[in-house]
Parts: sequence; structure tokens; C-alpha cells
Amino acid sequence: MEIKQKKKRIKNHVATLLLYMFLHNALFLVVFVSVSSYALRLAIKASKYSYLTLQNMLPFLFSPVTLLLIVVVILIASLFFYVELITLSIYNQMKHSKDPIRLSQFVIAGLEESIRLFFKRKNYLLPLFSLLSGMIYALPLYIAMIFRQRIPSYIFDSISKHWYVVPLFLIILVIESVIAYRGMFAIFYVSFDHCDFFTGFKKSARTIREYRKKVAFNIIKYNFLLCVFYAVLYGLIVVSTGFFMFFVVSEKVAAASFLTTYDQINRYYAFVASVAGVVINVKVIYSMFLRYKITLNTIPEELGFRQTEISRNQKYKKYVTVAGVCIFVLFFVIFTIEFKESLSRQKAPLFGTNITAHRGCSKEAPENTLPAIQAAIDSMADYVEIDVQETKDGVIVLLHDSNLKRTTGVNKNIWSVTYDELQEYNAAKYFKNYETTRIPTLEEALLLCQNNIFMNIEVKVSNHEQELVEKVVRLIELYDMEEQCVITSSNYGALKRVKAANESIKTGYILSFAFGYFYNREYADFFSVKSSFITKDMIKLAHGVGKGVHAWTVNDFSEVERMKQLGVDNIITDSPIRVREIVYEDKVTDSFIHFLRTLTR
Repeated sequence: MEIKQKKKRIKNHVATLLLYMFLHNALFLVVFVSVSSYALRLAIKASKYSYLTLQNMLPFLFSPVTLLLIVVVILIASLFFYVELITLSIYNQMKHSKDPIRLSQFVIAGLEESIRLFFKRKNYLLPLFSLLSGMIYALPLYIAMIFRQRIPSYIFDSISKHWYVVPLFLIILVIESVIAYRGMFAIFYVSFDHCDFFTGFKKSARTIREYRKKVAFNIIKYNFLLCVFYAVLYGLIVVSTGFFMFFVVSEKVAAASFLTTYDQINRYYAFVASVAGVVINVKVIYSMFLRYKITLNTIPEELGFRQTEISRNQKYKKYVTVAGVCIFVLFFVIFTIEFKESLSRQKAPLFGTNITAHRGCSKEAPENTLPAIQAAIDSMADYVEIDVQETKDGVIVLLHDSNLKRTTGVNKNIWSVTYDELQEYNAAKYFKNYETTRIPTLEEALLLCQNNIFMNIEVKVSNHEQELVEKVVRLIELYDMEEQCVITSSNYGALKRVKAANESIKTGYILSFAFGYFYNREYADFFSVKSSFITKDMIKLAHGVGKGVHAWTVNDFSEVERMKQLGVDNIITDSPIRVREIVYEDKVTDSFIHFLRTLTR
């Protein structure tokens, strides 16, 4: 009977802990990602850069606005880690009770204890120390995941030119690890002995000196076992994902699907596993604290969970719980809206090469049509590039040539036909064995792309247009897609008009030839350049002033590899699937993909 009750109590404790960790870290994720995303946009705007690059990163980081926002983000992260560690400490104390642990009970106790300790004299460093400790607990996992991320080779080349970067990073890492190690018991001493942080840190360091071999052995042992478990689980997830992609997904996109999913696995697995790492390390450290600080077989009363006024007053506790749930839901809803937008903005990496499907996936379907755009989405391109012009009656439609003959067989200019007349023409006339397809409007394209793919809208300015640029901007604003669209043109005046209408929309200046110094163009956020003209110096100069470089139209795979090595920001191509494979692949994934392809033949 006693064993059954013990099992039931353990299940209750574990379930309560998992629920708390889910709620706490879900709130942390939506708040932290939302705030950091907003802070990044604000800092970039204040620095007057269009893009963050390796060349402008240092001036950007050391600008006053950026430093202030970094401090704000660090403080928010510190408070979350601080409350989490204190609450886990309370949980570990309450586990010794024979009564079931209620979520509200230890959460309220954790919050109260966090507030009590924070406002105590000399405890202002506790949140920052908690952040440092939490980061160190999950450090091995973070390092492993960083090396599994798709980090472009040009970043490593840039780092290798500054010999001091790696040694400086290692020195900082060692100092942080030593501080976290010496102070691992500090929070428990502060909480249990009612001392300030500095006294608690000294007591922690003294305890570790006395039991240094045992403490070091336990920390290394449990983290080694944790890393082995992480590695095995990570391998199983990646392998099972690979098999699923190659046996279930279409063979044409299987490799690209796997490579994209592989990047996402690395990011999310690192977060989830780091949460588990913090919980396990706190448990191990708390157990060692009781063993080495107290030499008794039972836990003294003062180490048990302290009954607070909140715990004794059930009515007050109920009100606090309800208020806490309401606040959590409110914050969660508000920040989730921003979180979704942040994820869409961060679909592509901060450093790396994006892939654009040229005129839609124009090898799979007629160019500049809805089927071509849908094919681009299905091919997992980051962007779809389309061309827009105006009909005689002012409707914005997708069309590259000013004359309709090549695509529809009708020898008329776009400005000489109305939209109704245009519906009678077949945009797939030139595309062999393809069903009749009409020329779509920009509005239809926006609806299809919304929340599915980024858009590169090239405006074809002519003497016949009727506010083409302004109409395009208004349509983008109508569907709230300013963050999802860029507007490009070979007419620099058109870009000036875009910025006059809405300065938040990014613009690209299309260059068929690229000679001389053109990087100071005020109304261009990036330059779309024929790939054969792109050089390492061009990218360095553009990145130096915070502007991007897009390469068009890259269909030769050796040229794709060259663009990847140079570090262009975007490759515009007719073969987005194969280009993605080249851009994303490394030795490990390439071998694994080859193995899976062999199995599925």
C-alpha cells in the first residue's frame, strides 16, 4: 500500500513539474522572442542600416541604442531564469512532503520567494547570476547545436582573420564557468540561511573547496550521461525524420524538405533539451547541497517548505491563483501575436543565403501565374519573384514582358488591353502541354502568398503606367504584408517613390551591369545583380554600408556554389529545390541524404 502511494505521489510530482516547466518556458519563449525581435528591429532602424552583416556588426553592437536594448533583453531573460531556479528550488523542498504538490502552491511560493530574495540587501545580482548558471547548465548542448547549424563558410573565414576572437570567447567561457561552478550552491544558501548573495556565494565556494572531488565527479557524471542521452535521442529524431521524408514526401523535394526540417530540429531540440538540462542540474545540485551542507539523515524544519501567509490563507490564495492565470493568458495572447510575426521574419537565418524562385517556379508552371507561385511554395523557396505591370484600365497584373506575344501568343502591349480582355488570353500558350491558365492580378498573388512565402515584387515602370508603384504599395499595406514583401526595380526613381509611400518596405535596385561605386544609393536596401558581376569586394562594400546583395538568375550549379561561398544574401533561380540542396548541404547531411536515396531507389 505504501509503495502504491509513493508511486502515485511521484507521478503527481513529475506531472506538476512538467506542467510548470511547459507553462513557464512557453511564456518565456513568446515574451523573449517577441521582445528581442522588436528590440532588433528598433536597433537596426536607429542605426540606419538596411541589413545586418559581418562588416557592420561591430558598429551596430556598440551603438548606444543597441547596448541599451541588449541590457533590457538580458534583464528580461535574467528575471525568467531567476524565477525558474527559485521555483525549482521550492519544488525540490516540497517533494519531501507526503502531500500531493499543487501547481498553484509551489508557483506562488516560488514567486513570493523570488520577490523576497530580490529585494533583500545585496541580492541585486541574483537574477544575472541565475541567467549565467542556466546558460552554463545547458552549455554543452548549445555548443553542439551551434556546430550543427547551417553557418556559412564565409563567416568562419571572417572569424579566422581575427585571431583573437576564438581565444577571447574561450577565456570568457572559462571565467563564466568558474563563477557558475563556485557559486552553484549560492541560491540555496541565500534562501535557507537568510544571507545576502555575496555571503551565499562565499559559503558555496567554501563548500565546493571542501568537497571539490565529489562535487566535480557528480556534475561531470550526470552531465555526461545527459549528453549521451541527448545524442542518442537527437540521432533517433534526425534518422526517423529522414526516413519519413524520403518514404512519404515526394522524391523531388525529399532532400530539400529534410535539409529545411533538419535546421528546425536543431533549433527546437536545443531549446527543449536545454530546459531539461536546467531541471536535472538543479536537482543534482540541490541534492549535493543537502548532502554536503547538512550531515543529517532527515531534512530540518528550516529546510522544508516555509508556510507563508499566502499558503495559510486559502481564500487569498484562490484570488492570487485566478489573477495569475488571467495575467498569464493575457500576456500569452498579446505576445503570441508578436511571436508569430517574429517567426515569419526569422524564417531565414540572420546570416546565410535565401533562395528565390524566379517568376514563380517557372520550370514547373507558366511564369508569373498562380500555379507557378504555388509550385514555388511547394518547393520551399524562401521568396517568390514576380513582375507586375498595369493594364489599360489600371489593374495590376503579373507579367514580365511589356508585350503579350511570348507568353500568350497575342501581339499586344499590356497597356493597350483591359483586364477583362486579358482574361481571354492563355498565359500558358508558350508552355508545352499545360492547361489553360490566365494572367493573375497582384491581389490574387498576395492572397496566395500571405503567410506562406516572402515576395520579391519587381515593378516594370513605363511611360504608360498610372501610379503603378503607389498602387502596389497600397495593396501590400491592405493585406498587412509590409514585412513579407520587398519591391525591386531597374528604375531607381521607382524605389524613391516606394520609400515616399512607405519607408518600412524594403527595396532593391536591379543592376544588369555593376561597375563603380553605387553602394550609397539612399533608396535601395539591397542590390539585385547579375551573378557574373558579383565579386567578394562587391559584397564586402555593400555589407559594409548595411545593404544586401541578391544574385540573378543563377541556374548553373557551380555558380550557385560560388555564390554560396561569397556569401550573397539571396540567390534567384529557376531551380529552387536543387539550389536549396547545394546551399544547405554539408558533409554529414550530404552523406546521410545519399544513403537515404540509395535505400529508396
